[in-house]
Amino acid sequence: MKKIFNLVLSLCLALVLTILGSCEQNEEPDPILDNAIVSEDYVEGIYVIGYSEKEYPIHIETTNPAVFSAHPSRKTFEINPTGQGNYKLPEGAYWVQYHFEDEPSNVHTLPVLITKNKPYAREAIAAVKKMKDDPAGYSLILRHGDSDIGTDKVGSSPEWFKSCDSKIARQMSQKGIDDSKKIGASLKALNIPVAATTASQYCRAIKTVQYMDFGLPVIEDARLNHENSNSKDPMFDDVEAIIKNTPTPNGIHIIVGHYNMCHETVFRDHIMPLKMGDGWIMKTGSNGQISFVGAVPLFYWDILVQK
Repeated sequence: MKKIFNLVLSLCLALVLTILGSCEQNEEPDPILDNAIVSEDYVEGIYVIGYSEKEYPIHIETTNPAVFSAHPSRKTFEINPTGQGNYKLPEGAYWVQYHFEDEPSNVHTLPVLITKNKPYAREAIAAVKKMKDDPAGYSLILRHGDSDIGTDKVGSSPEWFKSCDSKIARQMSQKGIDDSKKIGASLKALNIPVAATTASQYCRAIKTVQYMDFGLPVIEDARLNHENSNSKDPMFDDVEAIIKNTPTPNGIHIIVGHYNMCHETVFRDHIMPLKMGDGWIMKTGSNGQISFVGAVPLFYWDILVQK
């Protein structure tokens, strides 16, 4: 009996080893992954970092080992070669370089956006990229370009604010002109169609649109006027009303006004400080509801076109 038991046991062990060996032979090797950045914060070719007054982490994940370095000619920072580390940098657009270890001669440029309200920034970036093929319902609301030439002579004449004379009303500086041209050029470079433009009655707001050079008539709307010529002080509901009254199924609607456009809105903290040239995006849905997408500070445009 003992011999029979040992024989059966040996046969069972042999069978198990045969099965295990067969399984090992049939196991497929790990697939070779294409070289790519796969971080959750990598949105439409841009790595987005949430700004903090304290140090914040940068953790760029890749499918295969990569080496990171500062960009030789663009605004940059000294990044750890691993693409990981803790940093304390001001808000803004930066660029770094990287290459994968198996392709050392194939050097890539990575735009890095450091910004407040990272979730809304991600949404804004994605929306801008979508506008090329599906612009319907999008509105880009902007504060006029930099205007530090002259002062507003409030009440000097009934419609003093329409004047393009710096002795009567503040006018655009060369920086404001250049920034407006940059926004217009960026939208064109991104192939985003513009269907309508609306501005306050102030010369500086109208000029902001004109320097964008879309070749469209500028609709002047007193509801967008600065509070020093508008007793109501234009509130956010005025902006929404303008959007609703100007449907643009074939392109985006650009609206240019003043810093008080974002008064009385729950999204104010996500939009402010709304410096001259800054803006935000709204989206009108198929049900007519208007939703806030995200802020678009002026410095975003450099990185959105990824030149």
